[in-house]
Formats: sequence, structure tokens, C-alpha cells
Amino acid sequence: MTTITIKCPHCGSVLKVPNQPGIEKAIVMCSNCKEKSKFADCPKVILKPKQTDSDATQYGPNAFKSGDDDHTVTPADLNRASNQPIGKLVLISSGAAFQLKMGNNTIGRQASNSTASIQIPDITQKRQMSRQHAIIDVVCMADGNIRHTLRNWKNKNRTLVGGTEVTEADRIVLINGQLIRMGDIDMRFTV
Repeated sequence: MTTITIKCPHCGSVLKVPNQPGIEKAIVMCSNCKEKSKFADCPKVILKPKQTDSDATQYGPNAFKSGDDDHTVTPADLNRASNQPIGKLVLISSGAAFQLKMGNNTIGRQASNSTASIQIPDITQKRQMSRQHAIIDVVCMADGNIRHTLRNWKNKNRTLVGGTEVTEADRIVLINGQLIRMGDIDMRFTV
């Protein structure tokens, strides 16, 4: 039986639950803090695959990059994804929307020396959002569905998804309507 990796919304522990019919409506109990939560309220985590020599051969030399898990967008990806909506980030404070694109989207604070592909204005002027704060990977799966995965960038400022802190190792599958906090900026992910 396959498992789904989730993160406890209370303590942030990574949990593995069996992937079975009706899991979306199930209640799960954290083995660490013993709190119960709806499965649907728990952020989904994608574990970073380890590259092996056979991966480079099987998927081609550019499919994996050393020390990185970037997804290379192919023309086939774009064709399969053409009918699927790509998500956007909407700032809670102003309603300003930032459209994501296929591939890697680096999210960060707007600054003259920022290299983020999506730069969010620092409305609080506290600089709690890093110039390169998080990355949202937008990929087309084999079935043609689009998957949005958030990962924290190497920064000193916190990222929260649905109230749960995201560590550097986490890969969180975003769900329509989910709240994201980067530093002191609140936004909603929408498709």
C-alpha cells in the first residue's frame, strides 16, 4: 500500500498515512503531539528524490541538476497543461495578484538587487520577507494535471502554509485557497 506524507498542522511533525479510499475525509492523529486533525487540513509534503546514476540515464542528462531539483519544462508538458489553469498568489492586504508560470517561480521581497521572478512589495517596511524567500514549482504531471509545490528557500525568515512552518527540506503541494505567510506578508494561493 502506498503512503502520503503530510505535516502536522499543530507541531510540524512529518507523518506518513496510508493512501486509501476516503482518506480526504479522514481524521489523523499526530504520533508526536497526539493532536487530531482533518487530513484535508494537513499540508502535503513531497520528499525530495535522491538522484542516482540510473536517473541521469533514464531521464536524460538535463532532467536532474546537481544539488537542485528544478523541473525542466518540455514542449510535451506545455501541450498537456494547455487546458489546465496555473495558480497565482493574491496579497490579502491589497488584493494584488501575481501570476505563476510553468517551471520554477522564485518568490521574494521587491528590492533593486532582488533576482526573484515574482517580487512582492514590502508593504510593512520591516523586511521580514527575504529577497529570495521561497520557490513554487509548477509542473505538469503525467496525467495532464498541474501541480504547484512550495519549498522554502535558504533564508532566515519563516514561511508558513496553512499556519504550519515550512522547513528547507519540505515540499508542500499547494491547494486552492490555501493561506501562505512569507515573513510578515500574507497571501492566498488560488487556481
